Amino acid sequence: MVLESSSGRSKIFGLVQYTAALYVSCMKHSDESWSCVQSLDKAEKLVNFLSSSRKLFKLMNFILVWKKTMKSSKDKTKTAVIWLLSLCLNLFSFLYHIGNNAHWLATMGFMSKYMRGNIKWKQFKDFFCLLKNIMDLVRSVLVYLNLFKSEQELLKEFELYDDDEFI
Repeated sequence: MVLESSSGRSKIFGLVQYTAALYVSCMKHSDESWSCVQSLDKAEKLVNFLSSSRKLFKLMNFILVWKKTMKSSKDKTKTAVIWLLSLCLNLFSFLYHIGNNAHWLATMGFMSKYMRGNIKWKQFKDFFCLLKNIMDLVRSVLVYLNLFKSEQELLKEFELYDDDEFI
């Protein structure tokens, strides 16, 4: 089930990648590293390969984010503020994925590392990643506050009823 989506495959590859990176890091700082140079080289190549593979899984994610944005823009069940924050979150996520793809292509040498002037694609990607995370945090807090308010209103309504009526 996990391997059915590119997100699931990316998570599995990420687990293997970070496990290999931990092995490399531990071996570099141990006395054993000089006797295991060949396995250390293979582990470093594995980390680099898995990193590139995971980026391939994410290569066209901006299309999925765009579809999600279009779908959520029609959802009027949320409050206006949460709806607007969700829309902004999806927009920032879309721009993050565009920047991530451009950064990867620039790293591979297919395009310039600079977007415009002296702004790098990595800076563009990181900026929208930060905005996306801030927006998600603000939206989550507002959703929590709305749910908390609804819960308090329901508790006040329950206090109006006598407990003996329900027994």
